[in-house]
Amino acid sequence: MEVKRAQGGLPANLGTTLSAFGNMPEGGTLVLGLDEKTGFTPVHLTDPAQLEKGVASIARPALQPPVHVDFEQVLLDGATTLFCTVSGLPLSSRPCRFRGKAYLRQADGDYELSEQELQQIETLKLVDTQRPRWDSQAVDGTTRDDLDQDLTRAFVRDARTSSSRLAEASDELVLRRRRVLEPHGDRLTLAGLEAVGACQQQCRPSL
Repeated sequence: MEVKRAQGGLPANLGTTLSAFGNMPEGGTLVLGLDEKTGFTPVHLTDPAQLEKGVASIARPALQPPVHVDFEQVLLDGATTLFCTVSGLPLSSRPCRFRGKAYLRQADGDYELSEQELQQIETLKLVDTQRPRWDSQAVDGTTRDDLDQDLTRAFVRDARTSSSRLAEASDELVLRRRRVLEPHGDRLTLAGLEAVGACQQQCRPSL
């Protein structure tokens, strides 16, 4: 998380911060309108909508590849504070560069990635494409009867709520699309067994 006053407009080095958040798996949050020097007290942002446009103008064309940012204006002690939540890029899309340089978040600062760190990312990307997806493999001996019914109902309900594509889908289709069930068959995947299985150890004692 990074906090800026931003009372006079876009803070300096915003591009490096967005790049750093884009290179973090979990992304990051930029908070505009708080004064860190006075105990994170709110300041008055004169034009939060313009700040949103400014952040978006850097997140899209100024970064390669661009990052996605969600904005939320929150009223704190009568002052508007702008929360900018940056989604981390998938490993296959990293590194995220600003003006040709890639950054990473560490402690309370943004640091340019070294050549060695950039090479490590490329190595990880290569390993990631060749790694077996054990969590999506079907577990022999399992069927839908091995699902915990209460957990499964809650899982399906949440999946429908969070995805318009699944809002009208059948229970079975939801379970297949979310990889609880194998694509063609009645066995549970390893992820499905561990997440919503009734008794994981029965089929996979190591769990």
